[in-house]
Amino acid sequence: MTGMAAGDEAEHEASRVVLLDDVRQVFASSPTMHLADLATGLARLRPELYGHLDPNSLGSMLRSAGVRVGTVYVAGKPREESSQKGVKIEWLEVSTTAAIGDEAEAYLREASRNC
Repeated sequence: MTGMAAGDEAEHEASRVVLLDDVRQVFASSPTMHLADLATGLARLRPELYGHLDPNSLGSMLRSAGVRVGTVYVAGKPREESSQKGVKIEWLEVSTTAAIGDEAEAYLREASRNC
């Protein structure tokens, strides 16, 4: 791959890596996190990039990046809130060569332009 296609692929990969690195940073030492809590943490970390992200959008972005999203249990929450859609830390271990989805790439590009 050369020229513009190679540049697009590199930008694709960089966007994916930034998202996954940021998600890992928000996770800290938690084994599981709900998408709503993760979206809130990402918005605090980089408000200009993730400030308008909701749990459904984050779930789509993570799936597009190759991350499994499913129902997870988070200890310490009230019983009725303990099982929701989320991610386990080990689900973040995806191939570094997996392509980020179009939706996630478009979101990150648009957010970075609005900074």
